[in-house]
Amino acid sequence: MPTNRTRKHRNQRIKLTAEMVALFRQGEPLRAIYDAHLAAGNCGGSAAPGRGHCADCDEFVEVSKRLNWRLLGLSPGHISVFDAALDKGGPAPSWMKHLCAYATWEPARRLRAALRQAAAQQEAADEVLIAGVLLREP
Repeated sequence: MPTNRTRKHRNQRIKLTAEMVALFRQGEPLRAIYDAHLAAGNCGGSAAPGRGHCADCDEFVEVSKRLNWRLLGLSPGHISVFDAALDKGGPAPSWMKHLCAYATWEPARRLRAALRQAAAQQEAADEVLIAGVLLREP
């Protein structure tokens, strides 16, 4: 039986957790390795048999999936928060307009900015903690 109900499109609000920030901090250096291996076309011959990726690349893929898909709830078609092109700011590139991912550019950019800010705050807190520990040592 048909209904007259109309769906309300509510903005998805994501609360960043310590686990999300930790995974983002863990994934950022791994992303650089993964990008370098993609550009080279291989993982330097250190790939596990049958896997196609080295241990660092496998770890990045797992971290990326856990953060993007499981914790942030993004679908595989969304732009990853690890995409460095999001740092440039501004609108999505014009070549993306015909892609489904075009609509996810701005939310992904805001998520990446929030994660970078939270990671910087966490790093500063870690440095203060380390400095405090060093000051107390004899």
